[in-house]
Amino acid sequence: MSWQWFNTFQNRLILYITISTLMPLTVLGFMSHRLTVSALNQQANDLTQSIIHQEVRNLEGFARDARRLANDLIRSTPIRSALEMARSSQQLSGIEQLRIRSNIESQLASTINLQGLIAIEVFTEGQVFSMGDLTAGTLYNRDRLLSWIDECERQQQAMCWPGIETNSQPASQYGFVIPAVVPITEFDQANLQYQTTGYLILKYDVERLYEEVHSEQSEFMYQVVVDNENRTVYHPHKSRLRQTFSIPSMDMNDALSKPVDAEVDDKAVRLFISEIPTMNWKVIGVIPLASITDRGLDISRIASLFFVFALMLMIIAVFFLSKRVVAPITHITNVIKGKSSGTLSSKTSIDEIQQLIHWFNQYKDIVDKEKVQQEELRIAYQELKQTQEHLIESEKMAALGNIVAGVAHEINTPIGVSITANSIYLENLPKITERLESGNITRTEMIDFLHQSGEAAEVLRVNLDRAAKLVNSFKRTAANQHQDNLTDFALKPYIDDVVNSLMPAIKGHDISVIISGSETIKIRSYPGILWQVFTNLIMNSLHHGFDPGDTGQITIDIVHEEYYVRVFYRDTGKGIPAENLTKIFNPFFTTRRHAGSTGLGLNIIYNLVSQDLKGHIACQSKPGHGVEFSLTLPYVVE
Repeated sequence: MSWQWFNTFQNRLILYITISTLMPLTVLGFMSHRLTVSALNQQANDLTQSIIHQEVRNLEGFARDARRLANDLIRSTPIRSALEMARSSQQLSGIEQLRIRSNIESQLASTINLQGLIAIEVFTEGQVFSMGDLTAGTLYNRDRLLSWIDECERQQQAMCWPGIETNSQPASQYGFVIPAVVPITEFDQANLQYQTTGYLILKYDVERLYEEVHSEQSEFMYQVVVDNENRTVYHPHKSRLRQTFSIPSMDMNDALSKPVDAEVDDKAVRLFISEIPTMNWKVIGVIPLASITDRGLDISRIASLFFVFALMLMIIAVFFLSKRVVAPITHITNVIKGKSSGTLSSKTSIDEIQQLIHWFNQYKDIVDKEKVQQEELRIAYQELKQTQEHLIESEKMAALGNIVAGVAHEINTPIGVSITANSIYLENLPKITERLESGNITRTEMIDFLHQSGEAAEVLRVNLDRAAKLVNSFKRTAANQHQDNLTDFALKPYIDDVVNSLMPAIKGHDISVIISGSETIKIRSYPGILWQVFTNLIMNSLHHGFDPGDTGQITIDIVHEEYYVRVFYRDTGKGIPAENLTKIFNPFFTTRRHAGSTGLGLNIIYNLVSQDLKGHIACQSKPGHGVEFSLTLPYVVE
């Protein structure tokens, strides 16, 4: 029953449409999910790279501003005064330090709190001058300051950033600070080199760093800034500050060249890491992969809803198609099966079906007419083919007849000379015999007779040998002409035989034939077809290229090439006008129809070379400069 259901056109169409629609929709849904996830990944990657590059530029600008501020402070009068006073005495009293600090703070009032700067410290000759932080008090952690200086000496930079540090002034309201340490150098005239005489420390508020980093985070990612010890300097959650940002089983330096997937806080993330060379810090872009996956799933769910909706529409359309279109077509099919001739009709009300019936009837009429025309063309083609074959055979026989006539004419001369020599010998023999028997012959007469007999014998030998060669050449050429089997033969000697067989016709013109090429070039081809090709070419030159009384030359050059043998046939005749050059291979094209030419000579040559010999023929000519046919022939005809 299941196969019978499938055998009906209507049910089969329903199944085919369902499958052809369901499969593309399934593939489309799968590919759309993959493309969506891929696009979201690419969008997140591009956005993250763009953001971290911008953060790197922002922090580099922040570092450059700090460097310019430090240079200005080092050259400023208050700082130079503090250095001089510190060097003038080994130890300053607390009152003197307070007075110097008050003096410096009053002069640097416009600088303090600039760009988030909360304090300026000068360390020289073991003494520290701290100014700017009014909440700091007098308690100072000298060891922490020295640890910053030691870190900068290891980095050997003009300005170093130790990272996020605990404030060296424990009583300050600023628990964490971002210190920037700059060595203060002076030129030593005695040693002719710069000596470090102290250090300038700029303390920045951590909040200033949060202002430099984008406050608006993307829904796909967030960024983290870490110092040279991978301590968190910036994190969206401030509770993570100064915590080490580390990733198990991965060196963050390996991720500088390309993004890597890892786990942070037990969550799968993708990391983009970029260095800040001036600060020896890193900016890390973090993309939680779950956000991309969730977004891709949301889009896939929406696509699935559209898929289900499209499937329902397709099912409705299939049933409508089956009801309104397939049924009338089935009726038309049944009508067609019941009639072998005549026109088709149907009672359906659908315009398209009516048009289908109308066009079907017109198409049937056209097909019937086409069948009649095709049969007529087939018969005409067969007749034309038979006529062409008959003409080819006629030309073969005509050429062979010309050869026979020429050979007969050529043989007449040596045979006539031989008969004459033999007649003279037979005429003198009885006289010499009679005188020899009577004993009246002289020695001189006998010697003359023998001499004449020798000359007659030599004349007979030469002329009979010439006649034998003519007969053998004719036999070989005639045999080759009708040889249609593949044969191995040397090309140049064979062309020599063809030309020799045509010498009676060639002698009627003052034309020389020169054949050049290697005697060792051999091909496997059809000798009879080649005989007809070169016979037609030579006779075409004699009939069309030269007028009676003209002198000229025909050259045939055989050139050996790697995969083909090239034969160049040239004559020095009248040539072919440019307007006729493209038509010479067309059947029945001739300029001498009045002289009985059929116009099939070159067409036969073209068909023989291209179809039977599997080669190629082309022609070049200019009026008054003769003609050149180039034949490209394979060494072996397959």
